[in-house]
Amino acid sequence: LVVVAARPAPGHALPRALTNDPRVAQLELQPLLRDEARALARHCLEKEPSTELLEEALGRCGGNPLFIEETLRGSRGTHLPLTIEAAIEARLESLSAAERRLCDSLSVLDTPVTEEELSALGGTASVVRALRRRRFVGSVAAPNGSGRLWRLRLQLTAEVLRNVMSDRTRAELHGEAAQLLVARGT
Repeated sequence: LVVVAARPAPGHALPRALTNDPRVAQLELQPLLRDEARALARHCLEKEPSTELLEEALGRCGGNPLFIEETLRGSRGTHLPLTIEAAIEARLESLSAAERRLCDSLSVLDTPVTEEELSALGGTASVVRALRRRRFVGSVAAPNGSGRLWRLRLQLTAEVLRNVMSDRTRAELHGEAAQLLVARGT
C-alpha cells in the first residue's frame, strides 16, 4: 500500500500513469460538516465547545480541519496562529497581481458583492474563474434571487490579507470600498 497526498494546483495535475491506473483511488477531501467540526473541537478542547465558538471556527476556517484545530488551540484574540498565517500566505504568493488585487479588495470590503460590483473591483471573468478554481472566492445566490453574491471563501484569508497589507494599499482600497458602498446606497 502506497499513500500519496497532494494539494491540487492549477497546472500541476497528477501524472497520467497514476490517474489512468485502475489500482489508484483518488479522494477529494471536502470541508468538515458541522458535526465533524464539533467532534474535532471536542477533541481539541477536551470539552464540549460552545455553539458560539463552533460557529466562529466554522465561519473563519471554512471547514478546514487544520485551521479549525489551530484556531481552537490558539488564542481567540486578534492574532492568528503562525501555522495558519504561513499556510495562507504561501497560497497567496501564487496569485497573479490581478488575482491578489481582487482578493485584497474583497478582504477590505468584508461584505459579499454582486457580480456588477465584483467586476468594478477588477473581477474579470478570467480572474474570477482562476480564483474559484483555486478556492479563494465563492458565490451564493442573492437573497432576492437577482444573481449571485461573491466573497472570499475563508474569513481567515481576509484576515491574513489585511494583516500583511501595506498602509498605503489599505487606505487606497478603503477609498474604493467607500465608493462602492456609497453607490450601493449603504
